[in-house]
Amino acid sequence: MNRNIYNKDVAELYVQSFGKQSTLAGEAVLRVIQSMGLEDALVVDLGCGPGTIARQISDAGHRVIGCDISPHMIALANEHAPEADLKCTSYMEFSIPPCDIVIAIGEVFSFDSGNEDHFQLLEYTFQRIYKALKPGGVLIFDVSTIDSMPEDPIEFYIEDHEDWCGTIQADFDFENKRTHRTITTFRKVNGGYRKSSEEHHMVIYEAWQINQALQNAGFMVTTSRSIDQYQLVNGYTSFWAKKKSEYE
Repeated sequence: MNRNIYNKDVAELYVQSFGKQSTLAGEAVLRVIQSMGLEDALVVDLGCGPGTIARQISDAGHRVIGCDISPHMIALANEHAPEADLKCTSYMEFSIPPCDIVIAIGEVFSFDSGNEDHFQLLEYTFQRIYKALKPGGVLIFDVSTIDSMPEDPIEFYIEDHEDWCGTIQADFDFENKRTHRTITTFRKVNGGYRKSSEEHHMVIYEAWQINQALQNAGFMVTTSRSIDQYQLVNGYTSFWAKKKSEYE
């Protein structure tokens, strides 16, 4: 898996441009925790990014452990969520302890590992999560799915901030079920502008394919275009995968 995604400038751009969406997603997770009647939940945050959601969960009195593959994201996360235990590693390599909830919000499972057996590794991840979850525990995540993707390429300009701006371009290869995304930033430094650019290679899944893999792992599965009241953007589907409780 590419460990060079979300360099320093792109990671900070993410915080400033998508912080509101992350906060809304975190509020949705908190409502899920409340609905489960958990007072001291242990939440595993896979692909924790800058730690926005981890901070919200910690501030609500719950415990958070997690990981992100980007060193720059983890640096931000440890600053934003000092009470959480966050490591710089891939979710495929992260050891998942017994827990109440696992989240992977923000297309974490959509990033292409570069491995020919990518989907088999994802299936194994689902199996590991199922084993780690306590009875009644849930896995919540979102991925890009072909039935909800826009047909045309996407390009949008990130609004000017005080010292930077940027663009995001995404092209879709539906035949091979892949997305190629380029993020370019221009940051004001010492009177000039520093250009930074990186590419993301993403997998586009079939919703039924993810459903089947989760069911094979033992989960009861519900799909949606939202996480609780948090509405996902076009192109993404959320999955709520529950491990049966002792009474189900």
